[in-house]
Amino acid sequence: MNLRLKFWFQNGITLIELMITLSIAIITVTLAAPGFTDFIQQIRLSGAANALQNAILLTRTEAIRRNDIVDLIAVNDNWENGWMISGADNAPVLTHEKLHTEFKVNGVLTDGLQHIAYNGTGRTVTRSNGNATQFGHIELMLGKHSRIIQINFLGRSRICNPSMEKSC
Repeated sequence: MNLRLKFWFQNGITLIELMITLSIAIITVTLAAPGFTDFIQQIRLSGAANALQNAILLTRTEAIRRNDIVDLIAVNDNWENGWMISGADNAPVLTHEKLHTEFKVNGVLTDGLQHIAYNGTGRTVTRSNGNATQFGHIELMLGKHSRIIQINFLGRSRICNPSMEKSC
């Protein structure tokens, strides 16, 4: 017994069927595009916030490892221009490139400067006074979304989403 299976595509399709299929596809893509753009912005924002958070953690780790002050400095006093980690010898440990032009970053730290310094005990210090603790937050914004990196009195940092957390 010889069985043959026939598939719908073996007979071909008409021009009207093709046009209807393409129309449905175009309508679906048109409706999904704004949500997709919003999704891409959230991914970019999370990536940038995670990169800065990782730089803060690396700065703290390097300070403890070296038992010395290590700085995380915003390039040209603006986090949007990128950042650099350097030790007391001013040798760069890590640099991060400039953020995309759509990003807005606002840092509010104790001493008003756009840098974070850790000492050998893993605590933040201000550059003007090595005994004063530095704390505050850095807010990254992209479109209608934002993430805040909070640095507490002990020098610990965390990322929060103000649209989802009231304590942020």
